[in-house]
Amino acid sequence: MPLRAPSCAGSPDEAAVAVARGARLVDTRPRFQRAAADGETPGAIIIERSHLD
Repeated sequence: MPLRAPSCAGSPDEAAVAVARGARLVDTRPRFQRAAADGETPGAIIIERSHLD
């Protein structure tokens, strides 16, 4: 599978549908942002950006 440029999947619900269809979602937000209003996306791979920098 080719690598793709970062993109915004839209809402957590839209991202969850994409994951259910086989997409791989990497959520790079810190915990406090994932816990905010939008919440977490089921099935997302969590790798905080600070771990990538």
